[in-house]
Amino acid sequence: MSEKPAKTAAEAAALKAKWSAMYDKCVEAKPMGAYFSLEELMEFGVAMSDTELLAICEELVSCNLFAVAMAKGSLRYLTRGKELAIKITGLQTDTRVVYSHIEASGTNGMWKRSLCQKTNMHDNRVVKAIRELMAKKLIREIKSAKAQNRRIYILSHLDPSEENTGGNFFSDGAMDTGLIEALGEFILRHIETHSWAEQKVPAGHKARGVKRKRNADDVPASADIEDLPMFKVPLGPNKHPLVPFPPSHRDYPTVSTIMDLIDESGVLKDVTLQEHDVKQLLGKLEYEELVEQVPNLDGQPPGYRSTRRVWDRHPGTVDWNRPLDPADDGVGPGDGFTQVPCGRCPVFKACRPGGVVSPETCEYFEPWLKF
Repeated sequence: MSEKPAKTAAEAAALKAKWSAMYDKCVEAKPMGAYFSLEELMEFGVAMSDTELLAICEELVSCNLFAVAMAKGSLRYLTRGKELAIKITGLQTDTRVVYSHIEASGTNGMWKRSLCQKTNMHDNRVVKAIRELMAKKLIREIKSAKAQNRRIYILSHLDPSEENTGGNFFSDGAMDTGLIEALGEFILRHIETHSWAEQKVPAGHKARGVKRKRNADDVPASADIEDLPMFKVPLGPNKHPLVPFPPSHRDYPTVSTIMDLIDESGVLKDVTLQEHDVKQLLGKLEYEELVEQVPNLDGQPPGYRSTRRVWDRHPGTVDWNRPLDPADDGVGPGDGFTQVPCGRCPVFKACRPGGVVSPETCEYFEPWLKF
């Protein structure tokens, strides 16, 4: 193969003027570190032909002002600052190769094993190059939320991608469970207030579940099953029973309204939640069966409602989401099981087939089944 003829001084000066003009055009068009395709470079009007364009790009690459990269399946050129180009020029060959691969990985960074595979270098050579780059503060090591045991390397001036940081719910690569629980409770409380309607009780009718003083004529609560209260009815601000909205109701909180509420409330400092963050929190509440999605038939985004009324909670305690103990009057929060006679039978433990107390002779099942 014949060698390329050496350039004359005039040709070298003309080429230098061309690649200098090309570099200035790139810096003016996009921020430093941006990618340029051959088509974009040709549009600048500096090169008059494809051959001349490639010659200009080769000169910029040799000066370390351009870096070659593949993006979206095609060749791209990445711009570098002049000070950075000088530092790269002073690096050893292995170190430059390692740097170029880390640079091409962008905000995702690159794992040491991947560097060994892509550069086809031995582990010791890669480690030596990494140490040199870190000593010159060209790269830095970060923790990855996806794989905390891996050492990920990224350019020093770049911020890690959300894939590495884990998003707003991670801190230093570790999940911030306190933030997740607090925000989940905040959202759940908001959804609850928009999931239940306060039922108006006719005048003179006392709502079930309201405490009253027991007088001397009252039968003790454990005397018979008829006298045992079924369960507490949740009450609203006006002490009226809370009941679910009818199926036609559609004014439930949505992802956007919940985001607005969080922003306006100021519960978060120096953190801006994105839509996918709120969706993750709602997905967690759905998985725990605390809320459910309500489709909107009008083509609007779906809303969310609580699946059951939450009783007195104490966020921050270990057992805040565990069943509550009965209140002073012996009545605890109820559920569907407490409506069944067995669920509130005082002699449940003594009930067995063929016994003195048995399902066959229970006089409360038939009325309940008819109900």
